[in-house]
Amino acid sequence: MRQLTDETLPTMEEARLLAERHDQIVPCRKRAYEQMMVVAPGIANALLNGWTEWDANLAQLVERKITWAQATRRSQDIGAQTRAEARAADQQITGELRAEHEAELDRRQQAAEALMQWSAQQQMINSLNRPTFTTCNAMGTFVNCMSH
Repeated sequence: MRQLTDETLPTMEEARLLAERHDQIVPCRKRAYEQMMVVAPGIANALLNGWTEWDANLAQLVERKITWAQATRRSQDIGAQTRAEARAADQQITGELRAEHEAELDRRQQAAEALMQWSAQQQMINSLNRPTFTTCNAMGTFVNCMSH
């Protein structure tokens, strides 16, 4: 709350420390972006957009063109926008995964039905090709034959 109401400019030392800290986190952000691009490009781009705006906001603060309160409010807005973009990208990914899952379930169902049909056909073919045995019994002049 103090920063939200602090209408002072950063001191020269504070500006220097902010710039120094920013330079330290850039390599970490770069690695995070590269790794995120592999699995979720939409979320990675949302982060990159947010970081770009955050950097511009920080630059104005370091240059002592805006107050702590202005920078803090803008940072909150940037954070909210970045989260909204990331949520939208996440929902898109979730929808795509859901559609892929449904398609895979359909393919599996079709494969199971085809296997069942093939199995029924094989049983029918096997019953037609089964060897037939005929047993005959004779009693006097009477002959009785049975096929199996």
